[in-house]
Amino acid sequence: MSTTKIRKRDTGEAGNKGEFGTIARTDAVVDIAQPGPSIGDIDDALARDRAAEDLRRRTVSMDSRFAERAEAIIEKANRRLEREGIDHRFTFERTDTVKRRSPTASETREGEMPGTMIEERTTTFVLNRPEISHEGWTFGAVLDREPGTDTFMLRSAGRDFGGWRPEPGRCDHCGQFRERNQTFLVSNPETGEMLQVGSTCVQAFLGVKPKGLWALGVDLTDEIDDDMRSEPAPVRVMDNRELIARSMVASDNGKRFVGRGTAVEWGTVSTVDSLDGMFEYRRGDSPESRLEKDELRAQAQSLMADGTVDDVIAAAREVGADTDYGRNLTTLLDNGFVSEKGMGTVASAVAVYGRKQREAAREQAQEDRVQSAAAGFIGEEKDRLRDIPVTITNIYEGTQQQYAWPHGDEPFQLITMRTEDGHEVVWRTTNLVDLEIGTSTVLTGTVKSHEQYRGVDQTKVIRAKLEVPVERDADGIPVADSPFDPSALGRVGKRLKNQVVRVEEAREDGGVWRLVGRTPDNHRIRWDSDDPEESGQVVTVDGTVDWIDDVGVKTAVIARP
Repeated sequence: MSTTKIRKRDTGEAGNKGEFGTIARTDAVVDIAQPGPSIGDIDDALARDRAAEDLRRRTVSMDSRFAERAEAIIEKANRRLEREGIDHRFTFERTDTVKRRSPTASETREGEMPGTMIEERTTTFVLNRPEISHEGWTFGAVLDREPGTDTFMLRSAGRDFGGWRPEPGRCDHCGQFRERNQTFLVSNPETGEMLQVGSTCVQAFLGVKPKGLWALGVDLTDEIDDDMRSEPAPVRVMDNRELIARSMVASDNGKRFVGRGTAVEWGTVSTVDSLDGMFEYRRGDSPESRLEKDELRAQAQSLMADGTVDDVIAAAREVGADTDYGRNLTTLLDNGFVSEKGMGTVASAVAVYGRKQREAAREQAQEDRVQSAAAGFIGEEKDRLRDIPVTITNIYEGTQQQYAWPHGDEPFQLITMRTEDGHEVVWRTTNLVDLEIGTSTVLTGTVKSHEQYRGVDQTKVIRAKLEVPVERDADGIPVADSPFDPSALGRVGKRLKNQVVRVEEAREDGGVWRLVGRTPDNHRIRWDSDDPEESGQVVTVDGTVDWIDDVGVKTAVIARP
């Protein structure tokens, strides 16, 4: 671009060159303005702005903890519409957003463990107002006057009214302009007519004031408290697979799982609430404690790697969604991560898996039982069986009503055994035996009946005893420290004559010797003697069984004649 230098007293005429006798000329600089936006473009832009502003007004975000409270506010407004006979309802679009992150430096300083997963849950509602109409006229928007001005804010739930412009204070029904804080925009879809009607003229315009107009003016987003709009609170969450793996380790693969409800009933700690103490480092942990936790973590990682956790999840999904528990469990498993509130439900998947494994083991045991059992029975009814070698295959423990006074509950055992040739023998007893499944022992008892249970012939016995072969000394008495026979030597009143006993405990008490001994039948007895005795000495005892001490091993207390 060139510039024009205008010199002093330069007339610019050829016949008069002026003081300096020169004329300077240059090209004129002309800026050509671009054509402005059309009225249509402006209207479109304004419509987009109105829609965006309306969307902003109808959108509210909050911590997901408050989502149910927000829905209750909307439902309350809809119940009012229902009472007034309005078919349309407030509706909403709900979007749940989950953001997961690692702990910040400040959270770690406050005690959060590195590696912990933090979750922030946000719920966003976009609200829509109901449609209110009467006699062909539809109420499309509310015009709220801005205090102290002649401008109005239009609330239209996103509806676009093209180039229509509200006029402050105007009412197309009465034709008057005056101070109006609220007017309604109504339209007739059949004629395309659009009117602005003052709130005080609505009834005169339609002949009746439609119910539900309050719904056009209400802004439900204003009903949502500020505390609900706060930033989502960070919540500690855990990966479902890791939670299940740790619960498996803590409960011996589901065999000893304790739910939170059961823990309260039993006064103990649930499996899921014990995990932090078992796996997470704590200030003050000794090196040995940290090493133990590392080993437990390695066990959990192994269960995740070898597919066991996947088997647990598959078993849990078989519960189905027909129950509240099943639906909740399936939903939480689908989420992938779980907060503290749902950890107990996800962890209970290991109990489902453990139960399934036990049921499979029982079915397999029953199948093996049927295949390995010998047909037929041993002995005849009322026969006395003596010294029959057997192996214990199952011990069921329960309680039953006690026969004698005071008629309380008493424990019992149902002991199932196999003879060497495969016959099954069952003994129900209240004299509990301290034996384990798989123990080989010798049975003495009376045949009560011959029956069949689940495809296997059974010989039921009564008045029985089981003797585990024990090492005996030169006098034929079981060696010291051998387990005593759990039953007593005999009933109260039984008379003893020259009962052989080896002294195992001897204590002097005021000139009387308090003695405890073992019989050749491995029974434990107590008696007093005036003669000094020593442990290991074999003696004979005369007397009568005075009473039975049933604390621990049943002991016959002998009264001397």
